Amino acid sequence: PVLRTKLTLVAIVYCLWGIVTTLWSEQQQLSLFKSLAALFVTIPVLAGGYLWAREHEFEDVLSVLLPLTICALLAGLLGRFSTAAIVNTGRTVLYQGLVNGPNMFGSMLAMCSPLLMWQVRHHFKKKQLFWVWLAAALIGTYYLFAASSRGSILVMLTTLAFFMTTVPLARRLQLGIFAVIGIAIALMLVPDLYDRFKAQYIYKQAVTTHKSVFYTRQDVWEESMEKAKEGGVFGGGYGVSIGNRRQFHGGFTAVGYGREKGNSQLAIVEEVGLVGFGLYLIMMVTLFGRMLITAWQWPRCTEKQVLLTVTGILTGMTVQSFFEAWWVAPGSPEFVYFWTMAGIGLGLSSRRPASFPIPVPALMRRRHRQQMLAQGGGAHA
Repeated sequence: PVLRTKLTLVAIVYCLWGIVTTLWSEQQQLSLFKSLAALFVTIPVLAGGYLWAREHEFEDVLSVLLPLTICALLAGLLGRFSTAAIVNTGRTVLYQGLVNGPNMFGSMLAMCSPLLMWQVRHHFKKKQLFWVWLAAALIGTYYLFAASSRGSILVMLTTLAFFMTTVPLARRLQLGIFAVIGIAIALMLVPDLYDRFKAQYIYKQAVTTHKSVFYTRQDVWEESMEKAKEGGVFGGGYGVSIGNRRQFHGGFTAVGYGREKGNSQLAIVEEVGLVGFGLYLIMMVTLFGRMLITAWQWPRCTEKQVLLTVTGILTGMTVQSFFEAWWVAPGSPEFVYFWTMAGIGLGLSSRRPASFPIPVPALMRRRHRQQMLAQGGGAHA
């Protein structure tokens, strides 16, 4: 069934367009290999996520993230025994655990956040399991901030925002009050806490405070903007860095070729042009439109909570793609993760809650027929 969805059809067209760009690509072998990799990764993991969501109970759908969660938490905990886990950039100290790179470590922890949030809430009344999952969530949050990956923190906060919409208003107000009180106490105990937080997570320990919040991305974005303009309507070829003098020598990796692009959307235009970017927008509108409309139609229930949590992590990953060009890297963990969760979102949207067995359109038609019968009966009488 997933192969007949609009999202899958557009995704296939997008990948095929990447193959077409091989005809005028500066690196034809790279464009061919990378576009084929995108096709062979996107469709299987999308179908796998869809089938997982269809075959598992709503409460167990997010358990697909359990292996990743265990690995990420162990990487953080066991990294305490390794000197290589600490990265000193000269301006600040970052923690990467047993992962190669603080940003990748932070990204892994952000990807685990839907499962941790869901399990904490799901086991709220089961005290023993609740404390276990709460401890895991707190550990993951601690290491996420220790990695100082702003993009990953933003992913987690976006997921949390969607997740909190499933919490009753009274409970949200209680949590908000506790959060405000906690922050106020922390600021009283550590007066310079705000300045330290701003320096570490907003300005990323910039040498001068006059620099932009995005100073680490500004030069990269400017170059990517210029190359996107050169990409024009048809692009320079999937996977290509326009004007790069290095040659792709084949193999299963493009490491050593290209440059950091810093923004997925600009990278899309550079590589596959405005045509490819248009297909990308259609995919995003189709995916999020399907999930949001379904969530709006469903009543407040467990199934809606899971669907909105998945919508939250996908929204967070999309926001993160504004700062990382993983969308054009089909072998990256973020690419695989996004399409797996997209499949899960589609699978959830194709089902209906057990507490709401009649689809909304059918229920509306039934009510309409009943009203018409009642009016007709009254007129006949």
